[in-house]
Formats: sequence, C-alpha cells, structure tokens
Amino acid sequence: MSITERRESVCFLVTRQVSVQRACVLVQIQRATFRYQARPVANDGVGEELRALAQAQPRYGYRRITQRVPGAAAAETHHQSKARASLVETRRFTGTATETPAAAPRASDAVSGSLSQPCLGV
Repeated sequence: MSITERRESVCFLVTRQVSVQRACVLVQIQRATFRYQARPVANDGVGEELRALAQAQPRYGYRRITQRVPGAAAAETHHQSKARASLVETRRFTGTATETPAAAPRASDAVSGSLSQPCLGV
C-alpha cells in the first residue's frame, strides 16, 4: 500500500469517528507522515544559471560559483531561514567579515604544572 493510499485510508477512518491516532496505528502510518504537506520548490532559474556557469567554468568550485550568481545563497540553503540566507549573501557581496570567537583555554594552560589540584571546570 502506498503512502497516499494509507493517507486516504486514515481520512476515511477519521470520517467514521475513529481518532487520527488510532487510525494511523491501524493503517501503520506515522501521524507525522499523515500530516506532512510538501512545500513547492521555488524555481527562479537559479539552478539552471548555476549549472550553466559550472559548465562554462569547470575549475570553479561550488563556493565560487554561488558567489558569482546573485540569489544562489538563498536558493541553495533551503535548510536555513530566509533571513539567515540573505545575511550570508549580504556578507559575501559586501565582504563584511564576522568576528571569530576567541579560542577556549586549554586544560594544560589552566593547570600550572601541579597535578594535585582538582579540576574545577576552568
């Protein structure tokens, strides 16, 4: 039985006064799968532009190619929020560097040669 058939079966059972949780157990489908709705992928032509640039410049890496195509950072980072992707893209084009955090102190630096001191999480 396919996923769509199982979803339809759950919908049928729900109309017959069976709870969604019980219907999903009977049909052997997870509730998250039952409620999942696919989001359409925005096709702005960025993918084709990236492929064309990759064909024209085979020595370019993916980072260099995404820097050359405006909007590619937002299109390629679908797992990030749009605000984060636009921030990353802005930093790429303006050249603003982010501050790197200072290195954490090493355990050998915290202990001054004495092994009898207990570790206090310094």
